[in-house]
Amino acid sequence: MIRGYGQYWKHVVSNRRLAIWTIMFFSKLVKHLKHLHQKKSWKWITKRYFRKPNHGGNDRWTLTCPLTNIQTVEDVLD
Repeated sequence: MIRGYGQYWKHVVSNRRLAIWTIMFFSKLVKHLKHLHQKKSWKWITKRYFRKPNHGGNDRWTLTCPLTNIQTVEDVLD
């Protein structure tokens, strides 16, 4: 009975955990970028490092290398 209950709710719990990790990762990334460019505004940082995905989509918060335009590991492997 307990095992079935855990299996039923496992996706909800993992979704919450993933959301927490995403927020933590993004906040550390923001802190690092602000430390890297202390005299630049947040608008300049977002314009330089965050772009829309190469494969399409509406998410403009995809971390992108400003020099090579690489966004994910898959781009490196292709």
